[in-house]
This record gives sequence, structure tokens and C-alpha cells, in this order.
Amino acid sequence: MKRKKVGPMQVKSLSILVVVALVLFGCSSSQPNGPASPDAPANQGAMNVAGSPKDASDWSYTPPEGFQQQSQMDKGDTVFNGPKEDGFQTNLRVKGGTNPKQSAEQIGKDILQKISSQPSITVKEQEPYTLADSDCYTWLVAKKGKSGKVAEQRQFIVVKNGVAVLLTMTAPESTMSKWDQALADSLKSFHWGR
Repeated sequence: MKRKKVGPMQVKSLSILVVVALVLFGCSSSQPNGPASPDAPANQGAMNVAGSPKDASDWSYTPPEGFQQQSQMDKGDTVFNGPKEDGFQTNLRVKGGTNPKQSAEQIGKDILQKISSQPSITVKEQEPYTLADSDCYTWLVAKKGKSGKVAEQRQFIVVKNGVAVLLTMTAPESTMSKWDQALADSLKSFHWGR
């Protein structure tokens, strides 16, 4: 996966990052049962398939091998757990919604700008990306927990024909780079239609 470095900009918490992204394109702001903080406890799961946004069956995605479905938050909002690493539950959240009013890049940049004052978060990368021949933007942020442990969150937002999908991989900073290839491979499974 191509990496583009940006300066050490500080941003708000990872949970706010997800909430803002979901609010910007009309999705609910509920948090996954999986941890977004390096200090949160691990959860367990079962199953291995992703879904589509509320009432719209227009996309499909399969998570990396070994990730098990932990919970279905609502239609189009699913959390998959990977292995527990360094005392943290690696997880992937997939959230779909409709009616985005901006491009994926503009949504991503707005999110990063709006949350830029939290000292525990650092933006490490951000860049335009192409996913399923569609408008996509990706970024990587790191969050330092109260224990001093650092979790990273790699996010992709993809937009097409009024539908937006946010994919969020969260893992310990020490292991995120090993997930880059598995995530890139699983992103190849993302497609519009069933």
C-alpha cells in the first residue's frame, strides 16, 4: 500500500473521528463493541461476511482472513475481530450509508480538520485512493491511550452514486504495518452490487 507522509498534525480522539465521518455522510454515530482505544478490553466474535448500507444492497466486502464477525450494529454497520495483539483486540468496522453530499476526499479532509486539536491523536498519512473504480480517500491516525500504549486506525471512505462506505481497521501501532497487505488484499473484494 502506497504511503504518503504528512506532518505531525494533532487531532481529536479516534472515536470522534468515526462519529464525524458517519455524521458527514448520514450514518448513525453508534460505536462498535470492539475497542477504539488501546486501553479497552478485547471482545470475541463469530462469522465472516460483510453487508450493505441500510436498505440498499449495493456493495459487498469480505474482511481479511481470520477476522470474525463480532456484532451487527444495525444494517450496514458490522464489526469484525482479528487476533488479540499486545493486549488489544485488532478489529475492522464496516459502515455504509446513503446521501453523501461531498467527495470522499473532501469528507476525509473535513474530518481531519475538524478533529485537529486533540493531543492524543496524530495524523500519520492521508491520500486519495481508488477502490472499486470509485472515489476513495484514506488516512492513518495514531492514538495514545492513558496506559501509554498506542493504537493506529487506518480508514477508507469510498463514495459512489449517493452511497458511502467507511472501512476502519484498528490495531496496536506495533502491528498495524503487518496488517497493511492483508487489508489491501481484502479491499480487492470490495465491489458495488451483490
